[in-house]
Amino acid sequence: MLRMFMLAALVLFSFASQSWAACCPCPGCNQCVFPQRDATIAHIQTEHNTTRNFITQQFRFHQNWLFGANTFYGGARDSFFELHVLPALMMMTEQLVTTGMEQMFILGTFFDAKIQLETQRLFQEKEAEAHKDYHPSFGMCVIGTNVRSMAAADRNGEYTSYVLSQRSQDRQLGIYSGQAAYSAEMDRRGRIEQFKKRYCDTDNNSQDLTELCDAGKAPAATVNSDIDYMRTVDMNRTLNIDFTDDVATNDEIDVLALASNLFSHEVMNKTNWTTGEMESAEGPYLDLRSIVAKRSVAENSFNAIIGLKAQGTPISEQTILFTEKVLEQFGVNDGDDRLRMIGGVLGDRETPNRRPSYFAQLEVLAQKIYQDPEFYTNLYDKPANVQRKEVAMQAINLMLERDMYKNELRSEMALSIWLEMELMKYQTDIQNRLSSLKEKYEQN
Repeated sequence: MLRMFMLAALVLFSFASQSWAACCPCPGCNQCVFPQRDATIAHIQTEHNTTRNFITQQFRFHQNWLFGANTFYGGARDSFFELHVLPALMMMTEQLVTTGMEQMFILGTFFDAKIQLETQRLFQEKEAEAHKDYHPSFGMCVIGTNVRSMAAADRNGEYTSYVLSQRSQDRQLGIYSGQAAYSAEMDRRGRIEQFKKRYCDTDNNSQDLTELCDAGKAPAATVNSDIDYMRTVDMNRTLNIDFTDDVATNDEIDVLALASNLFSHEVMNKTNWTTGEMESAEGPYLDLRSIVAKRSVAENSFNAIIGLKAQGTPISEQTILFTEKVLEQFGVNDGDDRLRMIGGVLGDRETPNRRPSYFAQLEVLAQKIYQDPEFYTNLYDKPANVQRKEVAMQAINLMLERDMYKNELRSEMALSIWLEMELMKYQTDIQNRLSSLKEKYEQN
């Protein structure tokens, strides 16, 4: 096409040179200029049309060669474009699409790998957290193994308190099969006989009890146990008391004797009223029951203490295996000594009892474990274990507060009885005055 434009320019230049050369000698004459001008214009137009037609033909030839004749109207399909360019473009498009899809596959693989790695990392983090949070600590094992039999021991202690209370009422009310079933004298004689055989100390009363103590001085393990609250009850964390069986143990005998001396040491004589006397004796008999009720309130605290220190159920024999390890941390190396400190002794006063009481188990959980330095060093532990220990300590504290609440209730009952007895003086005085006024009114 550049060649065509150069050819047209050359033709125009040659015709322009010829027109000026054919001009007449007088350039200013109009007769010479106008005819040459018209010829030049006509020649230019002719050449222009010729060149234009030539260029158009060349363009059409090039179009037919490249795209074929009448391509868009069902023309030939053997053009250069159809044979070479179009297939190349199609293959290029297919390759670009394939390459693009391959790139998207690679990108999707990156996303898939990213999600997979993040998921694996999340699983590993959760696994590490679970291993950290759910790995039990030694301190939690100490609390968990020593608390298993506390509920059963507590229930057994409540039953022991109930039995002691019923025994005291039966003794004061003269229930048959009781020690005071027939009279107060019978109760005193039975206690004296027991004193001579079991509790008599010839050194007491300036050694004047020699004649009273028939068999001499009582065994050292039981001497004065009927009056020595400290040695019989207070110094022992577990008493060998179990009223669910028919075997009388030394602790049961001593505790009952101590209770008889501390509360209602003088029982009231039985009233053998006839049918006619019963109606007139209704008032005094109600007074007698009122006295028994007041004594039962005073004795309730003693019975509760005995219940707390009564031996546990057979399941406690498994618990003491772990409880004694706490004392071993404090340097008590002898196994029997550890068992005696927690579980007390059996009937021979030597063999360790393996059923610790509710009081002994609670003392270990609420006091002893905190006296061990390892308890505080073990707090350098996983946060979850520290929180578990905190919850366990709160549970132990709730048990202590519950026991303290029960103690306060017993103290309030005892205080209310004391207040009532003080008010009875004024009540009796007012009743006497009212009776005196009534008698004067009836006489007048």
